[in-house]
Amino acid sequence: MDLSLMAIDVDGTLHNPIVVASLATWCGIIAFVAAASGMAAGRKSHYARNRFILLAGLVLIEPFAVRIIGTIMYIVPAHQFFSVGFWGTPPFWVPVVVAVFCAALGYVPTRLRSRTLAT
Repeated sequence: MDLSLMAIDVDGTLHNPIVVASLATWCGIIAFVAAASGMAAGRKSHYARNRFILLAGLVLIEPFAVRIIGTIMYIVPAHQFFSVGFWGTPPFWVPVVVAVFCAALGYVPTRLRSRTLAT
């Protein structure tokens, strides 16, 4: 078994399909947490604040998470460990838009349902 370490540098922008896939994976995680946060806010749960803090943290660590997921996507099919360097980053606004949209998507129906049940 060869234990030499190989290093590659790849494009970290949306021109790279691996970066697009890793960004989509991370946005899926953000969408789940955002919808749960929106639903908790719609129910006026005391856990809503904690969920929104978690959501803000997930959005802030997006550049690191996308690079880690992308590195795993490069390593697993190759069956060999190597170092992956990314030059450039995907746009930061993508997970923010996903978070706001999914939080609203969780909040609005929950809030409307609670209003109709209250009357």
